[in-house]
Amino acid sequence: MALQIQGNGGVVMEVDGSTFRAARITPKPIEYGAFGHYRVAATVALVVTQAANGTLFSFRWGDATRLCVVTKLRISCIQTAAATATIMPSFQAFVARSFTASDSAGTAITLTGNNMKKRTSMGTSLVTDIRYSAVAAGVTAGTRTLDAQPILLMPTNQTITTPNSSVYTAELDVGVGDGNHPILFSQNEGLIVQGPTVVFGAAGTANLIVDMSWAETSAY
Repeated sequence: MALQIQGNGGVVMEVDGSTFRAARITPKPIEYGAFGHYRVAATVALVVTQAANGTLFSFRWGDATRLCVVTKLRISCIQTAAATATIMPSFQAFVARSFTASDSAGTAITLTGNNMKKRTSMGTSLVTDIRYSAVAAGVTAGTRTLDAQPILLMPTNQTITTPNSSVYTAELDVGVGDGNHPILFSQNEGLIVQGPTVVFGAAGTANLIVDMSWAETSAY
């Protein structure tokens, strides 16, 4: 007995070929309605004597009724000047909760208009604040509580004499299409990237790149 699968719109599912007759499906992005999908990338210049465990990147979601679904997070680092001593700093990403006052100082990302949209017709992002460090002390922390354990960690090696040409990368690729659950922020939650775990040497510098994608939706 043959079976037909009919979608919500009344269209019957098709199959490919006459041998295996595998189902023909088209994966779709997360439903966003009047909202959208977004992506941001920022380069943080890690300067001489960059403070240990400072806030290098801050993302705060403050919307009371909509949700932020993080679909990708990648951090990368490359040394740009030789250090005075070989060090092995790590960089960590934490989920922030009870985020009632945004971080301040540093460089604020422009959130208005078409910035960060993956399609012009999507709504302007509802993100409350995104910023990254521009000084040795890092971004000034607002009022929020970080989880005790990071969700992403990237170890690096900063060398003396000549800069290490290695590009260090750590990535959290959620793989929603594979059935994995994404990181989901509700009101006053967010993401913090911290580092380095040890103070940079008197001459050492590096660039840290943060690359993040998310969807904004009314339900998930």
